[in-house]
Amino acid sequence: MKTKKEVIIGALALLLASAVHTVAIEGIQIAVKCRDVILSWPSDEFSGETYLVQYRADLVSTNPWTTLTNFMPPDAGTNLTFFIHSNIVVHPTCGGSAPNAMFAASSSSQSLPSMVLRAAARAARMAQLSNDLALLMPPPLPANRPKRPLKNPASATILSNSSSVVVSSADSPQPPGGNPPGENPPGGGGSGFVPETGFYRVVRNNIHLFGVTNGTVVSGAMPLIVEFGSEDTNRFLDEVFLSNNDSDDNLPGSAFPRFPLASGGVPNGVWDTTQVTNGVYTLQLGAKLDNDTAYIDAPVTVTVSNVMWTPDPWKVGGQAIYVGVQTVFTSGTWRLDVYDDQNTYLGHLNGIIDSDGYCNYPGITGPGFSLDNTDGQGNQNPSTAYTLAMTVHPPAGPPYPSLTNTVLIEPAWNFAPTYAVTCYYQPFNPIKAGYNEVRAMMEDIWNTEQAFHPNLLGNFNTPFEIQTFGDWYNVLTKVGNPYGRDFIYFGHGAANILGVGTNMTSTNTVAIDTMDIESILHNNETNPLIGTNRHPYRFVYLDGCSTADAKWPLVFGIPKQKMTMDDFVVKRGIRPRAFFGWNRKKRFSDNFVTGLLDPDFQTWRTIFWATWSERNNQGGPRHNLNEAIDDAKNHANSAAGGATLYGAEDLVIDY
Repeated sequence: MKTKKEVIIGALALLLASAVHTVAIEGIQIAVKCRDVILSWPSDEFSGETYLVQYRADLVSTNPWTTLTNFMPPDAGTNLTFFIHSNIVVHPTCGGSAPNAMFAASSSSQSLPSMVLRAAARAARMAQLSNDLALLMPPPLPANRPKRPLKNPASATILSNSSSVVVSSADSPQPPGGNPPGENPPGGGGSGFVPETGFYRVVRNNIHLFGVTNGTVVSGAMPLIVEFGSEDTNRFLDEVFLSNNDSDDNLPGSAFPRFPLASGGVPNGVWDTTQVTNGVYTLQLGAKLDNDTAYIDAPVTVTVSNVMWTPDPWKVGGQAIYVGVQTVFTSGTWRLDVYDDQNTYLGHLNGIIDSDGYCNYPGITGPGFSLDNTDGQGNQNPSTAYTLAMTVHPPAGPPYPSLTNTVLIEPAWNFAPTYAVTCYYQPFNPIKAGYNEVRAMMEDIWNTEQAFHPNLLGNFNTPFEIQTFGDWYNVLTKVGNPYGRDFIYFGHGAANILGVGTNMTSTNTVAIDTMDIESILHNNETNPLIGTNRHPYRFVYLDGCSTADAKWPLVFGIPKQKMTMDDFVVKRGIRPRAFFGWNRKKRFSDNFVTGLLDPDFQTWRTIFWATWSERNNQGGPRHNLNEAIDDAKNHANSAAGGATLYGAEDLVIDY
């Protein structure tokens, strides 16, 4: 796979006045032949990759890039691909002669028009370009030149980051000949006037995981360098994710920045490989734009190899600290050093490594153990956080460096009355029939669930209709109340937005996003079970488009992975929690003229809530979330596409 570097190409006179960077494939070159600009870059005709070439006359961020060609294949029979942008040079330097015919191509050309002509012209082309480029390009920059941050224009959808090469030096050579209008005829040599070419960028189409090839062995924190090219410059990158073997779930330990990216941001992420077991993984990088256009990379197989790892990362509940560390050793000992939230050393514990590689106490088998976090009389210790440092000592040789994690105490939920917030963003005009149907549906959901929580969750708030920013402020105030534990929402949604945001067709911008929720709940968006002053939620039901994408589960303190109640209660000593949303756009109306709710849409929700509240076999245990979803699918499968559940799939309504 080719290396990539940040490159600006264009007229040197313009380049010197700009500090904005764009992205290009390593080795991209530019040459000017009279009125034509000739781009070339290394390629492999058998790679299957295609290219996106874009142009703009200046680097003003409000001016859009123009796509010159898209899905352009590499040139055949050579390891270089050429693109010719014809008749674009202002004040050309033609050297007094007509341009070489082999370079005369239209602005829509992808390369020379025929395989025969390419093969015949290759030698002459390389000789001519070699001469042109020798005059145009500056000497190579030092190998140890420090990296510079990528600064993307606001409209950019081509994002990447690695080392930088910037063609911007006052001493850069200039092409010969060429004078400003009125000063000697062009092509006569003399003043060295620079032709104005504009600016170009070339990137591979789709999304790609850069720098990782089949068979790569990885350990610890693995950088996820992202290459992304989209022809749609009017949309924004909304989500990047890493899966194993094209599964629907994010790979544990993988994390990407918040989207949309801040100015100068890059979509690169990191994969903490110590959060999965050693073995072979088939990685696939994916992305979505804010209009749900999806991209997926070709799979690449890697081998994870760590001395120690935490397939169930260390977690802390109110009464117990769960430790689940596994090693490559099947004998030996371990030492666990414990520090409080003031970094004061509290002491250590010792144990043996069992035959499965788990760090356990003598006589304990299985994936780990729990530590009592009370004073022996049931009173929880006061520290709000602990740092645990595990060191393993194999039978022979020195001890291995510590695997360290900080775990936070979660307050018990049953020590105070708590409640749920139920709200909806009305998608219908009041004169439409669907307006009252939505209100009735939300009241039915509220009446169904609230009957089961007078002791667990206290009194519910009645369904709240959101119409203004002030209404959202009231909702956020209730969500942020320390006693809030359930959140139920219906309305427009997106990967990072509830309500109607600026990335939707409506001009109304009454909305909140994941940053609003994270700022009041303090749940860590990378790992929701760690963080300071966290406020996790028990059950979140976001009935809107694409709400299962991106950060919504995480900012409510719910892991974005499928788990069981035992994963929370037994392993972590904390209350189980679950999140329901949709991973695609949903149709809620069957007729926007009359404004009626879609019948299947209503049926799905009615059955889901009714089943979740019922008991199995007339008196048995209550149905769990998975069972409620399956029953709803059986009655209205056409409305179930994209239903996504994270956290405790077997959560019951009255737990």
